[in-house]
Amino acid sequence: MIRINLLPDELRRADRTSPQVFVTLLIGVTLVCSAGAFFAKVRFGTLQQALAEKDQVSQQMAQVKGHSDHADKLTAEMQDYNRRSETIQKIGNSRILWTRKLDQLVGIMDSHGDTDRHWVWLDSLRSAAGDDKSGGSLILAGYSGTQELSRLSNFHEDLLSGPFFGDFDSIDNPGGSVQRFPGLYPDAAWQFNYTLHLKARTPAKPAPKKK
Repeated sequence: MIRINLLPDELRRADRTSPQVFVTLLIGVTLVCSAGAFFAKVRFGTLQQALAEKDQVSQQMAQVKGHSDHADKLTAEMQDYNRRSETIQKIGNSRILWTRKLDQLVGIMDSHGDTDRHWVWLDSLRSAAGDDKSGGSLILAGYSGTQELSRLSNFHEDLLSGPFFGDFDSIDNPGGSVQRFPGLYPDAAWQFNYTLHLKARTPAKPAPKKK
């Protein structure tokens, strides 16, 4: 049977879309939406993971910076301690405990009660400052009782043999002249003048720096 549509063109119904075309379009739209959702999930999931990793790295950096600042403070304190230690060592190497040194000298003169060994008494005791090349000197002036030179030699030997001489480098050879004291006892004595030269005091070498 033949159908004739007499309605104008604008009132006529549009032709139906074929099922094949509709299904194809539906599948295409579904694929496009699925792909968009997948890529959005991948993108935002990766971004979220990257942000989490960034936060973790930032926390680790903060911890490392704290340790680094603490290490810098410790290094500064250690350097300050080393400078103080070097200063103390330098002072210790440039000074002599004169109280102990004089006590040792008195012990030598007393000779543990054996006054006959050299029978020495001092007339003067003075020191001379040194310089960069010498440590200075100690000058002893006095007498050794009687005119026997052996007693003066004993005193010279005792000065060299004990710990008293440990800070000295050299001493004058024994010698002097006999002085007479009429009416006194002893009536004669050797007058001597010894100069003991101190060792040069060298400052302590600084500790090697760690690389």
